[in-house]
Amino acid sequence: MEKVNFIGLDIGGTNLRGAVVDLRGELLHCEEEGIERTSSEALFNQLSRLVKKLSLREKSIPIKGVGFGFPGFIDHSTWVVEKSPNLSLIDGVNLAQSLKGKISYPFFIDNDANVAALGEKICGAGKGSQSLVFLTIGTGLGSGVILNNRIWHGAKGYGGELGHITIEPEGRMCNCGNRGCLETLVSATAIVERTLRYSRAYPSSTLFSIDEKELTSERVYKEAVRGDSLARWVLKETGIYLGIAIANIINFLNIEMVVLGGQVMNAGDYILLPAKREAKRRAIKGSFASAEIKLSALGGNAGVVGAAMLAAQQTGYLSPGEL
Repeated sequence: MEKVNFIGLDIGGTNLRGAVVDLRGELLHCEEEGIERTSSEALFNQLSRLVKKLSLREKSIPIKGVGFGFPGFIDHSTWVVEKSPNLSLIDGVNLAQSLKGKISYPFFIDNDANVAALGEKICGAGKGSQSLVFLTIGTGLGSGVILNNRIWHGAKGYGGELGHITIEPEGRMCNCGNRGCLETLVSATAIVERTLRYSRAYPSSTLFSIDEKELTSERVYKEAVRGDSLARWVLKETGIYLGIAIANIINFLNIEMVVLGGQVMNAGDYILLPAKREAKRRAIKGSFASAEIKLSALGGNAGVVGAAMLAAQQTGYLSPGEL
């Protein structure tokens, strides 16, 4: 087979990652930048510059396409972003029109979590499976669903938004406009908020005296490793909420696999084990027995690999059997 490469771009709520990727999912060159948040035009100019920068770093093997993973609810009939809860500057923006003329390669667009799910399906933890759900937990919570080897988009492209299923009916307001979404309970933002709220009652905790501007979900994890009981409880509670959602997914879809990724899952067993226990407690026994709950194999690279695989798929370099 002809040697070809693709560029994948993963646009998050905070950072932007881009990479040149081969058909095996190997990253050949990678760049990361903070998102240009002054305007949507500034962001699309940034994307154009990054594609050019990456293309110049790979001269020996041709680049055949570019894949983009954008956060938010994207109408696939128009390519307009209905709402991006964690990157509001692209709300109402036509992605295809905004990229047209700025990208010199064939380009393809999908939701960021959808492409990450595709990356895990083809090159990561889901390799060999036919159906999986991927949850990427960071600033927010993105999710992608693969059914019968295909991304499930729903009627217009909004399918699979599991971060916005309701877990607490009168819970915290979510950026999507609803209350009590899964995202408001398990995201990095939620972990920090809950830690700050709980710490007022736990002056013995090392987290009690931390300035709230310096508190991150990573810091909560580090304190849990050091033995802080409050930090461990917050992560356990996060796992419980996550396990409730996983049980719902398993019961509804009888899915083969649930893959968990994103920065929050760097906490590993502090969240994963209570999530598995809670999912087992709540899921239909037979459905749970036939499902695997795994950590991402691609980690932070799932988005860029998946975006590149989207381009490879759409340009015909990946056959349906390889999806």
